[in-house]
This record gives sequence, structure tokens and C-alpha cells, in this order.
Amino acid sequence: MNQKTKNILQKSLTIIIPGIIFILWDTWVIYPVKLLVVLLHEISHGIASVMSGGVIKSIEISYELGGVCKSQGGIPFIVAFAGYPGSVIWGSLIFLSADYPKYGKYFLSALAAIFIFVTANYITGAPGIIISLSFSIIFWVAPRYLNRTFNHLFFRILGLSSVFYAFLDIKQDLFYAGYRETDAELLESITGISAWFWGILWLSISAGVIYFLFTKTKEYKF
Repeated sequence: MNQKTKNILQKSLTIIIPGIIFILWDTWVIYPVKLLVVLLHEISHGIASVMSGGVIKSIEISYELGGVCKSQGGIPFIVAFAGYPGSVIWGSLIFLSADYPKYGKYFLSALAAIFIFVTANYITGAPGIIISLSFSIIFWVAPRYLNRTFNHLFFRILGLSSVFYAFLDIKQDLFYAGYRETDAELLESITGISAWFWGILWLSISAGVIYFLFTKTKEYKF
């Protein structure tokens, strides 16, 4: 394969991957990714609680894409703010692990270890336990035993889907607030600043990250 063909293929993948995500968005193919993002979102709340002086009491995840992290102490603003930026950062790192497989393997292994630790200490309920342990196995096995090209595509799709889902979930929180308490509404109650401000801020962060992932990532060497 000459360099010109490689360049064309690389550019095509940049277009095809988002297309695949949107085409399959409401199918069972993307559904597991949505469960992953919910898990990462709640873990991000938990990490923020611990880093600001609190403790995690429990994390619950449901098959209906619901989740809650119960914590005690910590700085409420930091804990409430961390969910969406955290899930976007996790998704970005998963995406970038495809470009740097040597270092990506260590990151994915660390993430698998985090899932196991969180499962053993904080997750309650069978759905959350099954979801967390399933992804810990995937993140440990894939970079070690699966084909390099498959891993490149798989983790790009997984990471980009994670960022997209966070982006779309923020939009749903803004336009359909009321059916559940949202992070943006919680921040409004803490700061007195409109939930729309926080939602638009998160949307801007997510959009910036998506742009970066589309334009600034390393070219894959086939």
C-alpha cells in the first residue's frame, strides 16, 4: 500500500467512524458504549469527591442508562461539575490509546484495574457489577490479544462514541430537564448560576474535544 493510498484510507476513516456511530446510535451495537459512559460519569463524580476531601459511599448503574454516585463530604461544586468533563476526558484517552498502542495498553490496563477496584469497593447491584467487570475484561484482553488494526478501530469508535454520548446527554439534560435531577440543575442550586450556563459550558468543552480528536490525532501507520 503506497503512501497516497494510506492517506486516503486515513481520511476516509475520519469520516466513516463518526458515520458508523450515528447510523448505529440507537441499536444494540452502541448500547454497551452508553453503559460505559454512564459508568465513567459516575466514577468521575466519585474521584472528584475523594480528591476534594470526601469519600465514596456507593455507585449504582442500571441497564436503563441511569446511574448515581453517593458520596459524603468533599466540595459539592467540584463533585457535581466533574461528571461530564470526566466522561469526556476518559473517552478522549480511550480514543488516543488507539494512536499510541504501546502507551495505550498501560492506560487501558490501568482503567481495567480501576473498574475492578470500584466494583469491589463501591458498586452495588448486579447490573453495575456486571457492566464494570465486563469492561475491565475487555480493556485488559483487547490490547494484549487482539489484532492491532482491530484495536485501532475499536478503541477509536469506543472513545469517540463516549465523547459523543456525553455531548448528546448534556443536550438532553438541558432540553428535557424535569424528569430527573440533572448535574446542571444541582450546580444551579449550589451556585445560583443558571443550569443553562453549565450545560452550554459542558457542550462547548465537548465540542472542542470532538474537534481536537477529528483534526489533531496521529496518523495511523498500517
